Amino acid sequence: PAETPQAAATVRDYVAGMTDRYALDEFSRLTDPSVPA
Repeated sequence: PAETPQAAATVRDYVAGMTDRYALDEFSRLTDPSVPA
């Protein structure tokens, strides 16, 4: 499905509000199955 501008803005704002450490931890949690949720 096509991405809507609103969906892109929501993701952008979510990521922009993260600290570097939180962003790295969240990325690991989402992409590495060995990291506990």
